[in-house]
Amino acid sequence: MKKPLRAAHAPNNAATANMLTKFYPLLLLLMLVWLAWTVARLIWLVLAPPVIPNLPPVALQPTDSAPMSSNALDIFAQPTTPTPEQTMPEPPPDIKVLGVTVANPARLSFAILNAGGKTQSVRVGDPIGDTDYKLFAVHADHIVLLAANGQQVEVKFGEPFALDQSDAIRAKQSEAGSNSLLPPSPSLSDAMSANTAPSGNPDHERERDDPSEPASSNNPVAAAPSETGARKALTGAINNLEQNPAAYLSQMGVAATGEGYLVTDGTPAGLKSRLGLQTGDRVVSVNGQNVGVSPQQDAELLKQVRQSGNAQIQVQRGDQVITVRQSF
Repeated sequence: MKKPLRAAHAPNNAATANMLTKFYPLLLLLMLVWLAWTVARLIWLVLAPPVIPNLPPVALQPTDSAPMSSNALDIFAQPTTPTPEQTMPEPPPDIKVLGVTVANPARLSFAILNAGGKTQSVRVGDPIGDTDYKLFAVHADHIVLLAANGQQVEVKFGEPFALDQSDAIRAKQSEAGSNSLLPPSPSLSDAMSANTAPSGNPDHERERDDPSEPASSNNPVAAAPSETGARKALTGAINNLEQNPAAYLSQMGVAATGEGYLVTDGTPAGLKSRLGLQTGDRVVSVNGQNVGVSPQQDAELLKQVRQSGNAQIQVQRGDQVITVRQSF
């Protein structure tokens, strides 16, 4: 029984071998064609790589379709209220900067302001009169005010500040309908007018309360009617420094130390309050030039100040250097 079975399987194996032998060349040809196509494709990618097309950029245009569709679906839409625009507060129209004193440190700086018709000296951090503003910072050409809402306002340096404000006070009172006149406040021009008398003879000192009284021709302080009180003060200082500097400095209560002018208790209180000076201060320079060495040189320097109309005064106060800017 076993021998016939073996004979039956032998023809099947032979047939399979014959089929493989018959189709082997065809399979080999297909494999060669596929391999050649793959190699050719790789070679073509190396020799001529594909170029990415350079398309011009196209700006996206906003469409209103999306917002319109979303708004259309929003049945219970809430009405939108426009947000109010925040505007910078304007400084009160009656605040004018008359003079500034820039100190180091900055918290010691102050400004001479005319608020509501009143001239006052305001330090950094102090309120300005009856307004809702405080003095925040002081610079050489402007000041910075701090409003009640926390916003800052810049105010430029205004009209020149005259050392003699008595005429301005009288003019404001006359405009307000007041018949009474205030007595003239201590000023640099009054102090220099008193010093024009000869030394040792106080009877020749000039004491005049009526501003309409004509000045004598031999008074070196008297100037043209068009001159302001500050320019009169400069003219008087120049004349006195050239003619009798010792008597003039004694009258003004300052002492020349060779390194500036020392402010003493004899300096007029009005002058010290308007320029922010204190007893013990030393004026070291004016417009960058040292003073207190030669009265003649100081007189020439004051002539330059009178011609330019501006003065930058440096004051030594202990270890601090204070800069006072004054316009004439």
